[in-house]
Amino acid sequence: MFELFGMSAALLGLFVVFGLMIGVLFGTSVIATLKHRDLEQVDYKLGVAMILGTTAGLEIGKQAVVGLQADGSADAIISVTYVVLLGGIGAFFTCQSLKATVAAASNTTLPRTPTRTTFPTSRRRFSRTGFPRC
Repeated sequence: MFELFGMSAALLGLFVVFGLMIGVLFGTSVIATLKHRDLEQVDYKLGVAMILGTTAGLEIGKQAVVGLQADGSADAIISVTYVVLLGGIGAFFTCQSLKATVAAASNTTLPRTPTRTTFPTSRRRFSRTGFPRC
């Protein structure tokens, strides 16, 4: 959506365009949550955990980027971190795929990770470290 009402993003300013899109996403999320609440499919405990975790992560990330920009090394470190993160995700999925393939071939079940936090409404459990084990 580079044009809004016939005006380019450069004319409107990128902050205005992003602000409008965030408003649309927020409104859509609220309507969807209200609909799912009527169907009793909303897990409030999980929602609060996600809001707190996202807020803390955004603040920590913002402070880290501001500090890196002051040093002048933000671009290099963010680029390397991004590549490492994508490589880690790829390695995790590859490992899980191989384990599932071996388990299916030997007709066994995969071991479950130890859990600590349970969200009963959504029937989700998260491990102690928060990171899936491979």
